Amino acid sequence: MFLATTALNEFWDTNQKILFLGDHCKLFDSKEENISLESHTMPPFWHSSVQVEDAITVCKLIYQKFLPLLTDQLNILHGEEQSEHYYHIILGNWLEGYIQQYYDKFYSIQKVLDTCGVAKEKLFTYTLNSHQDYIPSEIYDYFEATVTDEYALQLYSYVIRFLQIPHSDKALKQPIDNKRPIVKKFRSNVSRVIRSSIFKMTYLINSILQDQQILISALVFKENSFFNHLKLWIMSKAKIVIDDFSYQRLAHHKTDFTKRKEISTFLQNNHYESLFETFLSTRIAYDLPVIFLENFQNFKNTLPLKSFDKTAMLITMN
Repeated sequence: MFLATTALNEFWDTNQKILFLGDHCKLFDSKEENISLESHTMPPFWHSSVQVEDAITVCKLIYQKFLPLLTDQLNILHGEEQSEHYYHIILGNWLEGYIQQYYDKFYSIQKVLDTCGVAKEKLFTYTLNSHQDYIPSEIYDYFEATVTDEYALQLYSYVIRFLQIPHSDKALKQPIDNKRPIVKKFRSNVSRVIRSSIFKMTYLINSILQDQQILISALVFKENSFFNHLKLWIMSKAKIVIDDFSYQRLAHHKTDFTKRKEISTFLQNNHYESLFETFLSTRIAYDLPVIFLENFQNFKNTLPLKSFDKTAMLITMN
């Protein structure tokens, strides 16, 4: 039986019965093709709010396990002595989302093995050729990639390999381009410079007037978002600091696999309580956005302050 993990039908084998991992793997703009296939669709993995809440709790615990490990390794590689709190601020948003993404995919595949009544050896699927792997340049880039079928296929492919489900590598006709330009949309360069200058001003004034700061990033207002951010800042008496973390213009894709292998080896040499955590230890280093490793020094030099130790709370919509 062929296991379909994507709606990209070039990664289907229509010559045998197809087991769709979920409705998200079907072609909703081509229902006739779906009907013509001999297939079965797995029921939704997420069936209750309680299950979702439990998963979020588990993912938070896993995050708390990996953050100090990454802190140690990144400090060594960057020659830094930053705290866990520092890395929680700059990469926590990515790491939390990343763990949740893989949690969903790992246990969706595991459910197939546990409940579909088909032996693992009798399943087969296509996996993305690792030469086409996409490494995000920074956080915004990562979240853009997560909504694409191509990146989801990449993540599923590593779960398939780890769980040793029979598979064959295949190349995408149109993979995500690792060299694609990442440009955050501003009305103009002047607008970007003004915004950046004002955001830096909130850091400076906070450092003078307050002992702590509440860092706000990417809050969404119905209208006048920029001015509402400033209104919050004024009402807080400069306790609020505003930063949209729009540093992707610095990102590049000169990936240093030697450093990534070093981090991965360290992570894998730790003890983990679950198979999922063990799996994560094999992937985090290779999926880490470039801005936190190869391009970290450029990123750090753009930060208004060199440390986030004063940050008591981070509020974000990402």
